[in-house]
Amino acid sequence: MIYENIRALSKTLIFLNIKHMKKVLGIFLVVILSAFGMAADAAKRYKIDLLHSTTVTMTGVSSGGYFVKAWAVAKNADKAMEQARIDAVLAALKTGINADMAAEGAGVANLPALMTAEEFDKHFMEIGDFLSAGGFLDFVKDVSSTYPKGADNVKTPNGRKVGLSMVLDYAGLRSELQKRGWIKGLNDHFEYKGN
Repeated sequence: MIYENIRALSKTLIFLNIKHMKKVLGIFLVVILSAFGMAADAAKRYKIDLLHSTTVTMTGVSSGGYFVKAWAVAKNADKAMEQARIDAVLAALKTGINADMAAEGAGVANLPALMTAEEFDKHFMEIGDFLSAGGFLDFVKDVSSTYPKGADNVKTPNGRKVGLSMVLDYAGLRSELQKRGWIKGLNDHFEYKGN
């Protein structure tokens, strides 16, 4: 009789332990999967096309960089704004940024490209990785915290065409390119001929 009671009790304990372990394992899996989901969100990748043409003009000068306006078309306003930010940095790297004719003469001149065509071609894949990982976000700041309005946010057959005004940290971008070894710094062009 005692033996049967002990056996019944051990079966009950084993059943409870298995049931408890299933709950613990289930909670553990939920926590692990949500951590992977948060890591995937944090590591957002941006779609980059390094060869498309950009429409970016410089509209003014600020203490933190240059006021620029970039135009982009995408399926919605958020995607178009994202593309405009990418285009502003891409234009600064590859083609330079022309001054807006209305602002020219008010201390605004064309910005030359930060990279030569050879440097851009040499580091093409690295630039794509840098931009798609969101590296451009440190160098562009929106002027307004709201969506562009009126003529700066127009519905087209291809989606939304958005004109986004922002401040481009041209000097900071140049420093980042020098740090990565993609372009030479001003001092790299001179050779010290000691005594």
